[in-house]
Amino acid sequence: MLKQFIIFLLAILGTLAQMSITSVLPFLEYINIVLLIIIYLILSKNPFVIFFAFFCGYLLDVYSSATFGLNILTYTTIAFILIFIYLNFLSSSRIIPFIMSFISICLYYLLANLAMIILSFLKIIPKIEIWNRLMFINIFMEIFYSAIFIAIIYIISNFFKKRLTNIFINSSIVKNRL
Repeated sequence: MLKQFIIFLLAILGTLAQMSITSVLPFLEYINIVLLIIIYLILSKNPFVIFFAFFCGYLLDVYSSATFGLNILTYTTIAFILIFIYLNFLSSSRIIPFIMSFISICLYYLLANLAMIILSFLKIIPKIEIWNRLMFINIFMEIFYSAIFIAIIYIISNFFKKRLTNIFINSSIVKNRL
């Protein structure tokens, strides 16, 4: 029950950060916080990844001006695809977070723009120009900044993981000798 509650709070905080952080810290505009949390949950083998992706997509749909259901579709599909890739192809490598961030950002833009093209073709939304040079620059910037952000988080988490492991091992040795 506690894990579900933490995932619920993480979803709300991630969504709020995704929606409002760019006005406070504009250099974080290119970091998709929800995708990074999805990657972290997949790497930690959390069973609530799909629920988290669906709930964050729902919250982003409610608070954004995009077509309702677009974020739910993209984030849930990305979570399914990343889980499949992680379980079947990527098992143990130090570059897994970078590969997963690259795949998730590319999939996010591909799925979102594909949905926009289909909706404009069906005349549900007005026809808009989606693919232009600026969009590719934005995708590259988001991949670059997300890779840097993931590298920092990965280094910090490995550092603390080794420290905490050493502390627990040392304390158990001391207890066994007494």
